[in-house]
Amino acid sequence: MSLKFPNLLFLALPIRVNENQQKPFRKFLHSLPEGPLKEAFQGPRVCHLTIGMIPVKCEDDLNKVLQFMEDKRDVILKQYPQSPITISLRGTDYFGSEEQHSRVLFAVPVESEISTGNLKPFCEFVRQLFVDGGIIRDTSHELNLHCTLLNVRHMRKFGYKEKSFDATQLLRRFSLDSWTWTSNTTLDELSIMKTGAIGPKHDMFYMEIATVLLHPKD
Repeated sequence: MSLKFPNLLFLALPIRVNENQQKPFRKFLHSLPEGPLKEAFQGPRVCHLTIGMIPVKCEDDLNKVLQFMEDKRDVILKQYPQSPITISLRGTDYFGSEEQHSRVLFAVPVESEISTGNLKPFCEFVRQLFVDGGIIRDTSHELNLHCTLLNVRHMRKFGYKEKSFDATQLLRRFSLDSWTWTSNTTLDELSIMKTGAIGPKHDMFYMEIATVLLHPKD
């Protein structure tokens, strides 16, 4: 696999949004004003829940990560709940000092009734497993599972990077009570991906380095 070093990977649960589920995302895109906000929207194919970041400085680091993923496959599968983890993506929330100075706008993962309470414990178990293996390094923040829609890192105005954006109207229009992005989506894959989405405008995706299929127990 061709990868430039140093590089930054991340461990995540991909959220597969099929063609029939893309209508809410298209409506969101069309609601965005021309400019930095619209330019920053990468599309539904980048949807995922990040578990942790994985820095790799050289090919040996990458090989160590891939071998660890393979070696721990059975441990991960054993921890995955018998009933598949199923979520809906609802509404919006934000990271930032206040709505008018948001850094990230994200959709909120809400577990279905059948799997309620399984998502975060499973993700915390996997993160700790990779921390103990020396793969994930930075765990200074509590695990806050979210699906990013807009990130200020992808916004520029007059050639300069924006520091924040006003999410007030988006939070009102696409609220937790009134807006659903996807329903009953099964999270049955654990992937290591490369940071930096690629692909067509508003239809971008992350390159997957390795994936474990999380089949339910018999």
